[in-house]
Amino acid sequence: MDYKELDDPVEEVYRIRAALLEEHGGFHNYQKYIEETRSKWETMGFRRAELRL
Repeated sequence: MDYKELDDPVEEVYRIRAALLEEHGGFHNYQKYIEETRSKWETMGFRRAELRL
C-alpha cells in the first residue's frame, strides 16, 4: 500500500479504514485481529473505547 496523505482529513480517515478492512478481509476479521492483539496495544498505552448503551 502506497501512502499519500490527502488534503481532506475526513477523506484520509476513510481511506485508512478502507485499507485496513481490505487488508484483513472485512470488518469481522479486523475486529477479531484487534481482540487478538488487544494486550499488545494496551501495553503500548492504547485503550479501547467501549460503547455503553
